[in-house]
Amino acid sequence: MKFFIDTANLEQIQEAYDLGVLDGVTTNPSLMAKEGIKGTENQREHYIKICKIVNADVSAEVIATDYEGMIREGEELAALNPHIVVKVPCIADGIKAIKYFTEKGIRTNCTLVFSVGQALLAAKAGATYVSPFVGRLDDICENGVGLIGDIVRMYRTYDYKTQVLAASIRNTKHIIECVEMGADVATCPLSAIKGLLNHPLTDSGLKKFLEDYNALVKAVNTEITTKPDKSYGPLSDEQKDEMNETSIENWEKKAKSGLLYNNSIMRDLSLDIQSVLTKAMGSGISYDDLEEIGITMSDDPYDGGTLKFDENKFKAAMNDDPEKVGKVFTGDGGSGKGLGNIVNDTFKQYATRYSYLNGGSYGRLVEEAGSEKLALSVQNNTIYKQLKDMQDSLSSLQSKLKTEQDRYIQMFTTMEKAISSMNSQSSYLSSLTG
Repeated sequence: MKFFIDTANLEQIQEAYDLGVLDGVTTNPSLMAKEGIKGTENQREHYIKICKIVNADVSAEVIATDYEGMIREGEELAALNPHIVVKVPCIADGIKAIKYFTEKGIRTNCTLVFSVGQALLAAKAGATYVSPFVGRLDDICENGVGLIGDIVRMYRTYDYKTQVLAASIRNTKHIIECVEMGADVATCPLSAIKGLLNHPLTDSGLKKFLEDYNALVKAVNTEITTKPDKSYGPLSDEQKDEMNETSIENWEKKAKSGLLYNNSIMRDLSLDIQSVLTKAMGSGISYDDLEEIGITMSDDPYDGGTLKFDENKFKAAMNDDPEKVGKVFTGDGGSGKGLGNIVNDTFKQYATRYSYLNGGSYGRLVEEAGSEKLALSVQNNTIYKQLKDMQDSLSSLQSKLKTEQDRYIQMFTTMEKAISSMNSQSSYLSSLTG
């Protein structure tokens, strides 16, 4: 579906164009007058300015209502710029004018359409676009969106090439309903286009993301700053037999606490986390932009680098400047990375499911300790290899101990046999000497 903006305001047209979704403009003398542009020459100069901004279809409306007047004005408007589409009212002379323009290769937009019959006549005359007025029909308790669906079905049935341009769009709901009906184009105010960006789950989704991010940041910070308590060592089987399950669980929790104190990899991860916003600013995102969309650094210098989120500011930014929000999170489309990319790149160095995205590595933490979510890594990591080496060394020492035990047992067995033999011989000799 194409998006046209219905206005003569150059700033709004530029903003919609910069958003990257604008496919054209519809305007008319009434909209021109709202911008203080009056007089035929001034209006035509304004049409040219609009064409230079969008480089796409711009509907320019004739003022005349008679056939000759519409032909004259239409040809003059079409000559202004190749992107001009002549907007003609759906009246008898208007249908005749559309037929004339079609034969001359001039594209047209049949406006003020309120019925399937009018849309049929416009299509048969060769109109490029037909503009049913959704909002105005709703105003008189008729089904404007329903008319869009009826015209779309009729055009598809008879294979008319005329595009259905839903006009008089008042809100975002109208846009969605016209999409569902199969409209080719919707022309609407900038507010309705920007309204498509708003959804409560967008706000709550970002809020949940930052809550999860902050929870991880705090967990990392806790691990590297908590010192081990040496009074809680590993429990032996005998000690466990004398304790209940809750006591064992509490003891082992204390024993594990502090195991990662000042760990080099975790410390590097914490430092990288704390530099996320610095990296963002190095990528072209200003701190002012972050602050304006409601994201700032925590005031606590010892919490590991958590972020603060102002939901009201974010909602306002989504409504007033969605392009800025998009740039902050996804980058500028060039070399500048967005906040989302920077966070992903930061954690990817330490853990990722997709090694091909990280130079063939699953990340430093996975290489160090493995991950249950990556089966191959469970037995292919530094700690596992160290434990295996220790186990192998222990097994080797146990084997040597067994060998020594067997040697000593054999030695003492031989010695006992010798002593026993000597005792027997001594007893025998003693008996001889009586």
